[in-house]
Order: sequence, then C-alpha cells, then structure tokens
Amino acid sequence: MSPKIKKSVTEEEIIEFIEANGRRVTDSLMLEKHFGDVGTGNKTISVMRRMADEGKLKLKITHNNYTTTIEWLLPEVENKK
Repeated sequence: MSPKIKKSVTEEEIIEFIEANGRRVTDSLMLEKHFGDVGTGNKTISVMRRMADEGKLKLKITHNNYTTTIEWLLPEVENKK
C-alpha cells in the first residue's frame, strides 16, 4: 500500500475556499478546514496577503483575552457591517 501523496493546493483553490466560506475566513476556520500542513498554510496566507495588497481582501484582527481572530473580508462584506 503506497502512502497518500498530498497534492499541492493551487492559488485558485485557495481563492475558491475563501469565497466558499462566505468570503469571511478566520484563522480558526483555516486551521480546521484547510491547513493540512505548514506548506499549505503558508501558501494560503501569502495568497491572502497579496489579495489584501490588491484591495481584494481586508484584514481585520481582533483580540479577546487569549484568543486572536484574524478575519479576511472581501470589501463588499466589510461594507455590509
């Protein structure tokens, strides 16, 4: 039985993941659903940072006691708040 080889996640898949989750992605959601390994996590964050730089996502960080929540919002979601 050969070990499962995890294929690399593409940028398109990462963007689909963001949009499929109500265009609102928290760090905990990403860890739970998407971060199988460090490489995937780092790639996801780099894609999201680039989208934020391009104005396609807004970064919102909130601190509550010992919990830090990172939310990546598409501008139209942020405007509805």
